[in-house]
Amino acid sequence: MDFFFNKCYVFFWRVDVKKYFVTGLVILLPLMLTLVVVGFIFNILTEPFLGLTKGILAHYNLLDTHFLFLTPDHLQTLASQILILIVLLIVTILLGMVGRWFSFTIYCVCGITSFTGFLL
Repeated sequence: MDFFFNKCYVFFWRVDVKKYFVTGLVILLPLMLTLVVVGFIFNILTEPFLGLTKGILAHYNLLDTHFLFLTPDHLQTLASQILILIVLLIVTILLGMVGRWFSFTIYCVCGITSFTGFLL
């Protein structure tokens, strides 16, 4: 009798583990996919300016020491990418401010009810 109960318990345990494993995959897959997409976009935005900022940091000997597990090259790359993203954010905000100022100026000077009406 004990053999039968042990066999049933092992069978149900295996089924439960399979369910838990599949549930874990369902939870982790979107998370990992999101991280991959964000990393891809992060690299696309920072790649064109990376050589310039790393050159500036290397010229002034900034961040050329080890930090935790990062080598000086990795540290300069990471700092350059973060600096590039901050500059891109500021430039985007300034561009939006200039665009709104420009469209508001045309609206006020010309008395147009909408900026799209002016373009059409």
